Amino acid sequence: MRDCLLVPQVQVAKALPAVVDVIGAGPRRHQLRVDEVGTPARLGTLDGSPSAATVSLPWMGATVRRRLAAPSLLRVTTVEDGDDPAWVLATGTPYAAVTDDEGVADLGAAPPGTYPVVAWLPPTGGGAGASRAAR
Repeated sequence: MRDCLLVPQVQVAKALPAVVDVIGAGPRRHQLRVDEVGTPARLGTLDGSPSAATVSLPWMGATVRRRLAAPSLLRVTTVEDGDDPAWVLATGTPYAAVTDDEGVADLGAAPPGTYPVVAWLPPTGGGAGASRAAR
């Protein structure tokens, strides 16, 4: 949380178990909501779930840690404004990436072969949270 904005907007945790740290980097107190809304296999289904939690970042540098043991998709929002979320995707595979400004993703260490590919555009990116699969 920096300057009242959630940054980065999308983060990928490639290895599981993973630790996600939500850190307050501004002087204001913030209340955040963390919802587990899906799994990598169901990226197009943002159904919300009972695993929602509200966390408090009362001062600069305050950190809330969440451990992820299974592949999952988290939506992090401020309690005041749930319309501009940040996303955390825990894939459980080292072959995942966020595209750069040109739309390029670097999967660097993937050995040669044929793989299923899933691309996901968050709803805030104009994609309604839909995923597309290809080989």
